[in-house]
Amino acid sequence: GIDNNPCSLEFWKKDFFQVDLSEATHIYVASLCFTEDMMKQLEEKLATTETRNLVVVATLQKFPRSTNLFLEPLIEYIDMSWTATTSSIFG
Repeated sequence: GIDNNPCSLEFWKKDFFQVDLSEATHIYVASLCFTEDMMKQLEEKLATTETRNLVVVATLQKFPRSTNLFLEPLIEYIDMSWTATTSSIFG
């Protein structure tokens, strides 16, 4: 479960498609190698999961359908070790 201490932080290395995301507050998706279908599946999971605590989702790819799950995406160019890329932040 999530620790209610506002200063606590948990890192999970789990399968997005298998893990319960209902208590997540911030999600980072290292989606560089995700297919469009995988991004659609993740977007659908977030759309159908009660994510009452979710504040931000940061991905290396945009969600394909751009549902109204989040506020308008903030697109940023971020230097990566392999090249500059765009990153999408929803929140």
